[in-house]
Amino acid sequence: MKTKTFLLTVFIVLNYCSTLLGQSVNCSDFSIIGVNPDTLNPNGYNVSIQFNAADSIWINYPHVSAVLDCNGDTVATGGLSFFGQLGQTTNDYLVTVSGSLACEPLTAVFVYLGDGIFNNDTCLLTFGATTGISNFSQALGEFFIFPNPSINQVNIQTNLSQIGTSYLVYNHTGKLILTGKLDSESTVLDISNFSEGVYLFRVGENLKQTFKIIKE
Repeated sequence: MKTKTFLLTVFIVLNYCSTLLGQSVNCSDFSIIGVNPDTLNPNGYNVSIQFNAADSIWINYPHVSAVLDCNGDTVATGGLSFFGQLGQTTNDYLVTVSGSLACEPLTAVFVYLGDGIFNNDTCLLTFGATTGISNFSQALGEFFIFPNPSINQVNIQTNLSQIGTSYLVYNHTGKLILTGKLDSESTVLDISNFSEGVYLFRVGENLKQTFKIIKE
């Protein structure tokens, strides 16, 4: 009997607190401040979400369930990785990429526990072209390229074993417009003279790895 009474009390308290949180939090309290490769997962990206509510506010079970590109296609999915997030903090939510993240703006489907115990609230948070933020990075295997989109230059990072690797850059018609070699672990590629548009960057063993570069 005591156990049932205790569980009922916990249920009422949690329901009351959750309802208060639902009344205190809305989608304008969240913002994406970065989308960057995960250092441990070659197919993973971290969506950094800042929670701008008061530091006394707590949301339960937040996660990014999906990331959509500028065409509305799902290009990444995620799951529950945190039990909660406190106001005035930033969490990195891991997603697994299954498509290209180059088509901005990106939209993160952000889900958290809202009113009541079993009801979720969903926010659509944009990042990229419409937010004026362009620190998006692209990762593939042993290579990282950023910023992307870019105006003047991009930085290609790799490890020591890949120094000396050749790279090729093609424009949207498939014409080869630039060639070179990675001369260090961090090679700067000047694209200031490129026309605005999408370019393909090929690198790696037998030039099999391909990045999409956006010149603004």
